[in-house]
Amino acid sequence: MPDIEPPDATTIRLEVVRRAIAAEVRAEMARQNKSLRDLADVVGLSHQSLALRVRGDIAFRSDELVLLATALHVPVEQFVRLSAAADAAAVA
Repeated sequence: MPDIEPPDATTIRLEVVRRAIAAEVRAEMARQNKSLRDLADVVGLSHQSLALRVRGDIAFRSDELVLLATALHVPVEQFVRLSAAADAAAVA
């Protein structure tokens, strides 16, 4: 059986940020009562691909975040600012 190496600090930080961005996207979608179907075409992703990102399983690309922010009429910094706070908490 292959040895499984524990994740390093960088991998953990990337996961924390990825999940924090996804959580903020989900929260904004909920505030605006928007569904994955409402936004998938706008972002240029399938419903399933967007769902993976919104769950935090796959990281959003920067262009996808810009398109989402535009569709939701919020600054893209909203998603990143809150993820930076989560990253800072994970490092502390």
